[in-house]
Amino acid sequence: MVNEPIDVHYEKAPWPIHLDWVGIRKMKVSMPLDLFEENKCKEYIASIDIYTDLPTSMRGSNLSRSVKVLVDESVSCKKPWDLLERLTEKVLAVHEYSSKALVTLEVPVVINDDSFVFRFGLNKDRKKRTRYILSLSTTGITACPSALAVSLHRANQKITHMQRAIIEVSIASNQPINYMEIPGLVKSVFSGNLKSLLSRTEESFLVEKVFENPLFTEDLARKTISYLSEHLKQIMPRDTCVEVKARSFESIHNFDIQVMGRICW
Repeated sequence: MVNEPIDVHYEKAPWPIHLDWVGIRKMKVSMPLDLFEENKCKEYIASIDIYTDLPTSMRGSNLSRSVKVLVDESVSCKKPWDLLERLTEKVLAVHEYSSKALVTLEVPVVINDDSFVFRFGLNKDRKKRTRYILSLSTTGITACPSALAVSLHRANQKITHMQRAIIEVSIASNQPINYMEIPGLVKSVFSGNLKSLLSRTEESFLVEKVFENPLFTEDLARKTISYLSEHLKQIMPRDTCVEVKARSFESIHNFDIQVMGRICW
């Protein structure tokens, strides 16, 4: 009979410090998801993070257990929140020494020629206390209102600089977040939206539209927070927070501009 190999994971930590999170990060998995609640499954290349805490009684975490849970659960089609519920429950079951689990699912999506990155997160402990986190990022166009105002004053001409900008939204709540309207709300905030293919006439119309709606990066962040909080307050409970990060890739400066803000209720 072959002796079982020694498992050093179960040795006491030589430095007795409790670790908040230990896990696997950015594991790529092809999985079927019902992302838009249409009872239609589509195959996505998703990126998964799985973390648990680690007590001082354990030197290392059994990360292969998390991988096994993910492989087993990535076969059948599920809605994102349902998938994360099952993953966190199973991860806590196989990591008997841990008191909490955090699982995130990142999926790039194209909706009507607009690109988004969705990130769903679920943080749960053994007392069933749960925090749902939805993050979304997308890119659009802004135009500088300051340069536009100065050009109108000096030369009575609409002249300004435009640039790409990224909005990153993070919403946290104690219940699953309905995200169906979020992409459209965020896209509506920009001065204009990026297009893959434009005729010369369509291009001129887009530039005119952007010039009619110039925005500072500060405007972009505040407008996003305002739009999202107004929408979410109607459907989400108390203890919900919205955080927004807006970043402008300046076209005439040798730096970017970044603005961060949040609101909770």
